[in-house]
Amino acid sequence: MEKNVKKTLLLLTIFLVGFLNVAWAQDNQPAEPFVKMHFAGAVNSKYALLIMGAEEGEYTLDWGNGKTYKGKLHKTATRIQGNTEGQDLTIYGNIAVLECSNNQLTTLDVTKLPALTHLISRKNFVRALDVSANTELKFIYVQDSPLEQLDLTRNSKVDSLILTNNRLKELTLASHPTLELLMCTSNAQLKKLNLKECPKLKHLDALQTLVDEYDLSGNGELRYVAVGMGRPLRTLSLPQNNKIDTLMVPAAGLKKIDLSQTKQLKLLGIDNNYELSQLDLTGMKQLRDLSCEGNSLTSLNLSDCRNLVTLVCNNNQLSDLDVSGLDKLEILTCFSNDLSSLNLTGCTSLKSLDCSVNPKLSTADLPRSLTSLNCSSCSFSQIETTKLPLLTNLTCDGNQIGTLDLSAQTKLTAVNCSNNKIKQLDFSNCVNLLDVVIAGNPINGGISFANCNNLRYVSVNNTKLDACALNDMYRSLRKKRPEDEHNDLHGILLFNNVPGAAEVSRTQIATDKGWLVSNVGDGTGCQEDGIAKVGSESQLYINATDDGWVIGNLPADAREVLLTTLGGQVVARYRVTAPSLRVKAPRKGVYIVSVDGGNSKVCIQK
Repeated sequence: MEKNVKKTLLLLTIFLVGFLNVAWAQDNQPAEPFVKMHFAGAVNSKYALLIMGAEEGEYTLDWGNGKTYKGKLHKTATRIQGNTEGQDLTIYGNIAVLECSNNQLTTLDVTKLPALTHLISRKNFVRALDVSANTELKFIYVQDSPLEQLDLTRNSKVDSLILTNNRLKELTLASHPTLELLMCTSNAQLKKLNLKECPKLKHLDALQTLVDEYDLSGNGELRYVAVGMGRPLRTLSLPQNNKIDTLMVPAAGLKKIDLSQTKQLKLLGIDNNYELSQLDLTGMKQLRDLSCEGNSLTSLNLSDCRNLVTLVCNNNQLSDLDVSGLDKLEILTCFSNDLSSLNLTGCTSLKSLDCSVNPKLSTADLPRSLTSLNCSSCSFSQIETTKLPLLTNLTCDGNQIGTLDLSAQTKLTAVNCSNNKIKQLDFSNCVNLLDVVIAGNPINGGISFANCNNLRYVSVNNTKLDACALNDMYRSLRKKRPEDEHNDLHGILLFNNVPGAAEVSRTQIATDKGWLVSNVGDGTGCQEDGIAKVGSESQLYINATDDGWVIGNLPADAREVLLTTLGGQVVARYRVTAPSLRVKAPRKGVYIVSVDGGNSKVCIQK
């Protein structure tokens, strides 16, 4: 009996030891990695994820409904998509890369993914994110979410950090010897950013935050810095002899800036620092793009900036601007200053010039290379357009211009010369013209767009055109085409508000062609008999016959009647021997009939 008891106890002991060993072994097996997420959307909503494994293996989806789905997990991209079967999803697998953007996630638990190296979560609703267990993380991209804080003290391997347009109040960085990229723009509640332990940082974009102190003196590898558009900066310390090639500090409340150690700049943007009155660009030999608009600069010395391509310096207090010799300069924007002098000598590459709203500026030696010119609201009395054959856009409204020769502007697509002193315009060579504004000029006739086959916008408001002159212009307009409905104007538009003339002009001529007119006329203001007559101050009359015209009421001392085109080309000369003259009708077109270089009428032969 005693032997049986001992034998039983021995067997029981062996069993218990074996069981405990198995249990111990099971407890010490590494847990399978997994990630959990909660979807805010309704069940059966679409979702899409992208995962990559740290090694070849498999993944398991568990929606918590008793069903699981398995698939191959590859080291290359594995896409998982479909309709949600619940709001909570657990994915098992040794995941290294997780892309879960745009899934309406409210929670994302990655604490059980020790091999995670890349995490991307854009346009979700995650407020809190714990990455303390993800010590292998190298790349974090969280954008357009309500994320409020992020502690990266245990993520020393991170090299790229993109946290744009969130609600970050706190970003904790410790020792990050490999961090090269930090983008945290548009976090309007972020007040502090300590980058002293980020010696390899090359790219910093922290625009639109509340950070007002940047000690970057230890970040000697920086190439790109963008800060500002938040609270006025109290401190901006750049490294000695730094390598920064792009520096943007807009709307940062700067009163001064020290660029003495920043000589490798290629792009400098320092806009809207309203109290900034000086900018020292000494030694900026590599500078290509400079934007310093909206400051209080009274002078700008660009003598060292020989490689400048773009200069934007509008809305300052500059009285003179010398860009002479900058033969690489292509774009110059200097409107709304106090300029009385603009030196463009040697700017042989300049394509776009906007020097508008400088009331004291009356002259400039414009380079032949210009394709776009805006000199509106200045004091120009003339523009030598014959020397500007490449112009596609000309805006010169609000000057003192008396004549404007457009004979060389064969490439012109848009012109605004309103509110000047122009009495005559010839558009016959402007075959590419789209938009024309000649409003507010003392033009009384001769406006024809017969050669402008793509014209879509015309304004002749407040000119001196009478009803007959308006009718002549209407006849010269092209017909609407089906594709015109799809342009950015949704049609072809004519603004013809000429008091006393528009309402009695024959706007049906234009509307029958598909033009939308601002002022509808009844056609009673001009008696026409096949020839449109313009110039009521002249006493000449012109009547049509079967084969020509009768020009009557000629002065007693008249010697010659001259028939010319609008461009001034002589078509015919007729000697006057009687009070009236019978002439053969020319071919269809617009002509000027004049007597001894004096009284004249503009006529259209239809």
